Amino acid sequence: MGKFHHDDQKLHVSPYSNPAIFVPELKKIIYGCESWWGEIESPEDFKEITSDDINNVWYVQLLKAMEDT
Repeated sequence: MGKFHHDDQKLHVSPYSNPAIFVPELKKIIYGCESWWGEIESPEDFKEITSDDINNVWYVQLLKAMEDT
């Protein structure tokens, strides 16, 4: 797990099974449990993901909006 310490301005990372990504627009770290992530174990797992699922994710919509400007 990652945690930002304001006192030393560093991100301290410790082992944890919850993946994280820093989202610059939000200026925060989003953890896997707070998002739409899942482990892909086989090619069959991809079949459950539809184009609508992908196109309706907020960051995909953001990228499309940025392309339109």
